[in-house]
Amino acid sequence: MRTASTVFLSFALAFVCVPGFAKVEEAEIIYAFPLDEGKGETAADVGPNGLEAVLDRVEWGDGKFGEAVSLPGNGKVDIANDPLLSLSDTDFTLAIWTNYAEDPPQGARGSQGFTLIGRDEGGGGTNKYIWWYSGAGIDFHVNTAGGAGVDWIDSDPWVPDLDVWYHWAIVREGNGYTQYLDGKDFGSMDAATDIPEEINHDVTLGWSEGPFFFVGLLDEAFSSRQALSEDDVAKLAKLGIKGALAVEPAGKLPSVWAAIKSAQ
Repeated sequence: MRTASTVFLSFALAFVCVPGFAKVEEAEIIYAFPLDEGKGETAADVGPNGLEAVLDRVEWGDGKFGEAVSLPGNGKVDIANDPLLSLSDTDFTLAIWTNYAEDPPQGARGSQGFTLIGRDEGGGGTNKYIWWYSGAGIDFHVNTAGGAGVDWIDSDPWVPDLDVWYHWAIVREGNGYTQYLDGKDFGSMDAATDIPEEINHDVTLGWSEGPFFFVGLLDEAFSSRQALSEDDVAKLAKLGIKGALAVEPAGKLPSVWAAIKSAQ
C-alpha cells in the first residue's frame, strides 16, 4: 500500500541525480525487492511505492546479496495486481539475479521455459508479457489479446551453468530492446508491439501461465519506467538494490535516495 509519506517523497524526489548513476529518477521506480527476509510469508519493496509480495511455496537460500528466494519448481512470488505495475507505453528496465538448480528445458521457443518475471493472463492470445528462459536463451514475450500484436525479443544464445549467479536486465527505449547479462549487452532488437495497458493479473517472479516455473534461486527484483544505461545496469548489478537505495531504519521514512559511491 502507498502511504502519505511515500507519496510525498515520490513527488519531492521525482528527479534525483545520484553520484555513480547518470540520472536516476526515483519517482519512476515501480518496485525494488531485495528478497532478504529469510522467513515469513511476504517480502517488502524498498522502493518508493512500498508494495508487498506474497511468497507462495517459497523456501530460502543464500543470495547474491543477503538472502534469496529458493523456488523448488512449484513456487512463486506474487506482487498483487495494481495499476502501478503497468509497463505500457513507456521506456522501462527490469532486472533480477538468477541461479539455476536445474537445466532449463531446451526446445521450441514458447513451448516451455523457466520464468524470471511475468504478468500473464493465461495461455494463448491473452494480454501478457513473460521474461523467461525459452528456446535457447532469455526471451521477452509480449502478446495482446486476440493476437493483435505479438513479439519475441531474444537474447543472444545462452545456456546457464548450474549453481552460478547471473544478473539479467532488459531495457526498453522507444521500440528498441536490449538484454544485459552481468551488466553487458547480450542482444538487442526492435519490437513495435506495446505491452497491453490492461493485464488482469499479478506480476509474478518465478512463474507464468501454468507450467512455466523457475527452479533455483532468484534475488534482487527491480522494475523502473526508465531506460537505464549500460553503465547503470552494470552498477546496479555490482552494488545491489541496497547499495543504490539508502533505506532508513525501521520507524523512519522509507526509500530515500542517497549518494552512492561509483563502482570501482
